[in-house]
Amino acid sequence: LKVDHSFVAGLGKDTPDEALIFALIEMAHALDLDVIAEGVETQVQCDILQRIGCDYVQGYLFSRPLTYNALLDLLGTIGTEPETRGDAVRRPLLGGTPEWRTQNGKTPPL
Repeated sequence: LKVDHSFVAGLGKDTPDEALIFALIEMAHALDLDVIAEGVETQVQCDILQRIGCDYVQGYLFSRPLTYNALLDLLGTIGTEPETRGDAVRRPLLGGTPEWRTQNGKTPPL
């Protein structure tokens, strides 16, 4: 289930968006669906989405749109430390536990 960026934009502000996204995540998980939120631009948005159980996020916080060659360069760095790549990733560790890292390489608290 994909959460539109218009809802994500309201996270961290005085809006009902967090409650709405939380309800969407709960509903999706009850239907055994993963949830991806688009348009994540700030660490605050990322932290809230992680806290309320969002499975995946995408947006400018992680990477701007890439050319084909830039994408190939990025894919060639998979498995290296995020802080050396200048982007952010969420990838499973052994056992399927997600690992969140931001542009500065820090892992947000759960």
